[in-house]
Amino acid sequence: MIVASNYFQAEGTSPSPSVIEKQLAELDLLVESLDPEDVKDLKEKVEKAGAGQGAKAELVNKAKTLPEGKFTEFA
Repeated sequence: MIVASNYFQAEGTSPSPSVIEKQLAELDLLVESLDPEDVKDLKEKVEKAGAGQGAKAELVNKAKTLPEGKFTEFA
């Protein structure tokens, strides 16, 4: 969903390699921090939200449930 959303960059722009790296690293961290059932729930919510800001909002909401300071892209 992140790729389909152009890494949450403005339409018509290309994300920089650092943005791609940060978002994929934070997605890995987010998934590693969750229980399997929470990962399944997050996946369903992101898919329902669709590509774009709706998907990012779901990732941000889940990241907010974890200890602060771990996320910048999904903060």
